[in-house]
Amino acid sequence: MQDKKEELRKEIIARRRQLSPDYRQSKNEALVDKLVSLKPVKRADQILLYWPTGGEISPLGLMEAPAAKSKQYIFPRVEGNKLGLYEVQNSSAQMTRGTYELLEPDPELCSPVKPQDVDVIITPGIAFDRQRYRLGRGGGYYDRLLPGVFGSYSIGVGYQFQLLESIPREEHDQPVDRVVVA
Repeated sequence: MQDKKEELRKEIIARRRQLSPDYRQSKNEALVDKLVSLKPVKRADQILLYWPTGGEISPLGLMEAPAAKSKQYIFPRVEGNKLGLYEVQNSSAQMTRGTYELLEPDPELCSPVKPQDVDVIITPGIAFDRQRYRLGRGGGYYDRLLPGVFGSYSIGVGYQFQLLESIPREEHDQPVDRVVVA
């Protein structure tokens, strides 16, 4: 199972890295347009985003979208084997390189947030399937986070080619509530 997952990760990541900057930008904008139209996003006060890396589709434009500017934005920080959540008000100034060289909230500059206080979780993924399961980077961080955020609405986001008929999954893998691709 792990070999199948790793093979799929390599294939999708390679394809993602070949995308032109113009293509990525147009898909980032299309993603934000789709997200702001969703009822759970419209009703949300606190939205968990992620800082994109390695050619991932970017949800960061949501922070500047007129329909979503008044919301609180939360970002994850790897803390041991779990994700700590922090409110970020000035995205780039409050971020620092953390585990895996990802941009994460600086805990000295950001306020912690309880997972149960998050209304919407925007999750990255290498791939998603029609049953709403996601294939992540392999650390299981979102698989451990999602069950602990009762009442939150989770949205997996990616490019159209990342939505597959099915992906290899194991018992601990968690589905999201919705997958949005651009």
